[in-house]
Amino acid sequence: MIEVVENLLMQLGRYGLWQIITFSLICAGFNFPGGWHTFLLVFAGMRSTNVTCELPDGATISNLTIPLEENIDGDLEFSQCQIFSYKRVGGKFDFDTNNPIDCPNKSYTVHEKDFKTSIETEFNLFCDDKIQIELTFTYAIIGALAGSFILTPIGEFVGRKPYFLICNWITACVCVGQGFSPNIKVFHALSFFRGFFFQGIMSSGMVLACELWPADQRVSAGVFVQIFYSLSNMIMAGMAYATQRWNHLLFIVAGPVVLTIPYIWYMPESIQWLIAKGRFEQVRKIFQRAGRVNKVPVNFRHFDEAIAKVNERPEEEQKEVLQSKYSSPLAILYAPKVRRYTFIQFFLWISTNLCYFGLAFGTSSLGGNPYLNFFINSAVEIPAVFICLFLLPRFGRRYVICGLFVVGAAGLLIMSLIQLSDYENKATITTVFAMVGKLGIGGVFLNMMFYSSELNPTTHRNVGVALCFVLGLVAGLVAPYIGIATEDHPWLVGTIFAATALVAAVLVLFLPDTVNRPLPEVIEDVQAWTLKVQIEEKTEFKSRMKERRNSSKQDILEGINVNELKKLDIKYLNRRRSSVNLAEVKPELEPSTNNNNSLSGATVLPAITKPMTKVSSSASIDGNGNKNGGFFLGESNEKEQRNGDSTQL
Repeated sequence: MIEVVENLLMQLGRYGLWQIITFSLICAGFNFPGGWHTFLLVFAGMRSTNVTCELPDGATISNLTIPLEENIDGDLEFSQCQIFSYKRVGGKFDFDTNNPIDCPNKSYTVHEKDFKTSIETEFNLFCDDKIQIELTFTYAIIGALAGSFILTPIGEFVGRKPYFLICNWITACVCVGQGFSPNIKVFHALSFFRGFFFQGIMSSGMVLACELWPADQRVSAGVFVQIFYSLSNMIMAGMAYATQRWNHLLFIVAGPVVLTIPYIWYMPESIQWLIAKGRFEQVRKIFQRAGRVNKVPVNFRHFDEAIAKVNERPEEEQKEVLQSKYSSPLAILYAPKVRRYTFIQFFLWISTNLCYFGLAFGTSSLGGNPYLNFFINSAVEIPAVFICLFLLPRFGRRYVICGLFVVGAAGLLIMSLIQLSDYENKATITTVFAMVGKLGIGGVFLNMMFYSSELNPTTHRNVGVALCFVLGLVAGLVAPYIGIATEDHPWLVGTIFAATALVAAVLVLFLPDTVNRPLPEVIEDVQAWTLKVQIEEKTEFKSRMKERRNSSKQDILEGINVNELKKLDIKYLNRRRSSVNLAEVKPELEPSTNNNNSLSGATVLPAITKPMTKVSSSASIDGNGNKNGGFFLGESNEKEQRNGDSTQL
């Protein structure tokens, strides 16, 4: 059935209107909430830049009331978490400068901040309690892990489209509930459930978007998913700057979910899922609708033949044909070569997510405006999209990913070295090289989902990609703690990231390339691969793509009939260079009354080539130049210049 679906997709044309609209809606539906919910903590959990213990009335900040501490730059500043013990003597307070204590009653005064309210100020999460901010993201990731194991089977049962929409709506409702949290414990609990349903948005959305394209268009179209993800984060920086209140930001993030309600009627169900469930008529309706939007006829001859062959089999054999009989995750660990590829993928996902989320969450520790830093951090991923579009067809995935890892590692390593220097503009230079690192890692991030899909055979693709995704989430657990580690050792984090990226750059060279290779169907296909794509493989793949395109064109021609042609407009016909030579007959003498077919005395003008624009199911040209009877492709309404001498019959 895979070849049949590919043939139907090719009949829709290259990057047709229906695919573009549906792809854009799906990408917006999972990338915008995906980016917003993932990095919500960056702004909702922003830290104050200048905090001290609350002083008693009448006392002022000085080295006699608050002890001085050395910061990471070696400068002295007032302690955020301690105060000198004091007692009231008459109408004044006497501070003991030899006895620093923690802030009484956990009371603090915020002197400087980049926001109006955050969960830090709302729930008084300073000093020892600031770890509660990072735990918020940890609970969300734990919820996502739980949801991936519990909800994914349910999604396969009810369908990917309802699973995608329901997870979207419930996640938004939980997000609104978080905005009304009375304390940090309730906020943590709701973070778990937000992550529990949020993972369903990302996993099902990616599958729905990728299944809209045939093999030779899927890579190019899939790369553009990252543009939606980057735009979502850039928009979030603007929303956070405009509100600067943690609960208002949560409400704004949840609000656009109402725009997904029309998806109930327009967004199609997963074609592969419908075929696996034997719902062939729904597949037919999807392609009929797509053909109407793209203004192309769709021929279902091969589709009907495939259905007939499936229906001839016993019911048990039908399930084996339509669905994979392999379900154990351990199956990809049996074959030695596939097992090695799988473990390398695991490390690549861990390294990619550690660097990607670490850089995103670490923007608040960079110098300058945190909102602008996050905006630039997200914007630098867009050039990576076009870099990949240019390099992938020429060098293949593994060399491109290796180079992007090296670029990311170089940016991170230089950023770490600058942290140890005394440059006057250290903050600005650090930010610049952090963005260089994000450019490289962002390019790796957008490639890994598709690379893992191409490396895993069809029988184990969902299992293999799911394992990689889960390990990536586990690596993401470390990301929020980057800010804490940076307080004492600002150079250490970038060094660790750079080291893992360099190791990953070497390991990816031990994976086989997938560009110009058909998707593997079974484990034996991957076992037979060499690291480099051989010339014979490239030739075979290109010939297969050419055969599919020719087959789809032939199916289009076979499927054309008069009723379908009536629906076509001039744009479609001109695109396929369709034209017809019409002979216009102009009588100069009375037509002959004999019964032969000649037109005695008539003058035939030279043939004029005109585009097909009108269709009549019953038309012909008589001796007077009138149309009647038969099938006629009408003239264009455009006024054309006739030239040349007439010829006598």
